[in-house]
Amino acid sequence: MRRVLEILELLLIIDQSGLFSSNFRREFRLSRVRLLPPRLSRAEPAGWPKACLVFHYGFHSLPLPDSRVPTEKRAEPMLRLLQQETMTSIPLVEVRLDPRSRAAVVVAHPDDETLWCGGYILTHPEFLWRIVTLCRAADPDRAPRFRRVLQRLGAEGEMADLDDGPDQAPLPVEQVQETTARLLAGTSYNLILTHGPKGEYTRHRRHEECCQAVVELWRSGGIDAKRLWLFAYEDGCRAYLPRVRNDADRRDVLTGGIWLEKRHLITDLYGFSPDSWEAQCTPREEGFWCFDSAQAADKATLLIARD
Repeated sequence: MRRVLEILELLLIIDQSGLFSSNFRREFRLSRVRLLPPRLSRAEPAGWPKACLVFHYGFHSLPLPDSRVPTEKRAEPMLRLLQQETMTSIPLVEVRLDPRSRAAVVVAHPDDETLWCGGYILTHPEFLWRIVTLCRAADPDRAPRFRRVLQRLGAEGEMADLDDGPDQAPLPVEQVQETTARLLAGTSYNLILTHGPKGEYTRHRRHEECCQAVVELWRSGGIDAKRLWLFAYEDGCRAYLPRVRNDADRRDVLTGGIWLEKRHLITDLYGFSPDSWEAQCTPREEGFWCFDSAQAADKATLLIARD
């Protein structure tokens, strides 16, 4: 009973915080509750809400309780759900004062985070992850899929909607930088991962612009990070599928289980067919250029871009 009351109290705080959309509230997996966005820790309840939300693994369209129903009756279905083994109870103080370091992934499109560093995210739950994309917020297919991937990864995230038309016209540098800074929400990060200076394949301008914006923001103090890693892949000018560059600072070969989970995100959650380019190129090995100083990153990106 103590376990049940503890989770109910947590659900009440989540409900009153107003930080999540109604759709996200219905879809949120309580089994991932330990990975709630840290900004929730700064939300002080002004009073108990009139209704509780129900979060449960796999229940993506559970109706919200009617606030006109007495509290005891409204709690009954929640109590039954809370007894499921998929639930995870943790002390409230752990949610409010999450000790984990923050890490961010800044990419151009939803699916880039999975393709180029999904294995690293999956194998490093010690970080509190924030994943943001510069494009496709208004995409009726990709945007909801991205939210489901965030849920699966136990991450928070946000999308912007910069132009991503087929002509790939250059975007104003200031626009890309301002969008990137806003998505990162003025938070300090232990680690940020983003695209390489030349992207990961031939050729997508938004990948390159994303890298340039992150590096310049770090150099100018527009973002606060201890370390920056850039994806290190190339495709030999379309001669083969993207693979880790020989000059990468770090190379991680994924275990079979992690690689299958990564591929599952691409095929099942993002919905790419098994014979699609995305599914075929999902790397078993991930590579990064790693920088501890903005000056080093700035110098290296210039050299790599000219290579």
